[in-house]
Amino acid sequence: MYTISKGTITTPEVIKAAILENEKKRPYYQKRDEYFKGEHSILVRKKSVLHKNSKVIVNHARYITKIFVGYLLGKPVDYKVQDGDLTKVLEQYKEQNIKIVDHQIAVGLSKFGVMYDYTYVLKDGKLRTRKIDPLNAIIVYDDTMEHEPIFVSHNVS
Repeated sequence: MYTISKGTITTPEVIKAAILENEKKRPYYQKRDEYFKGEHSILVRKKSVLHKNSKVIVNHARYITKIFVGYLLGKPVDYKVQDGDLTKVLEQYKEQNIKIVDHQIAVGLSKFGVMYDYTYVLKDGKLRTRKIDPLNAIIVYDDTMEHEPIFVSHNVS
């Protein structure tokens, strides 16, 4: 979690510092993504011709993720509020098949340990939610006990 002091003015320098923090963490996230895909470093290992170059991979990362996501989402996510009516929101979630987005978020959470989603409204008034993985995004929080979000940096290149 990347934090800055509450009340800090969001300047280009502050944003650049957050982006640099995300870039420092990127190799960590990339390695976990490679493990999940079965792209282990042993596959590119080179040994001399005098030694046996056995390469055995058991993709436990993918297996554990499937078990975790199946357990977590075996019963679909239920959206509720104490006050108000979510009927229109739930209809739009059903229209965009939010279960797929929830599944993508859970897989990313298992792979990376952190995952983000972005909910927005289209020009025609429809609600959409997309997953954003931590390879390309960082949320900056204040340094209080509540850790209120201040801004998000999302690289879309």
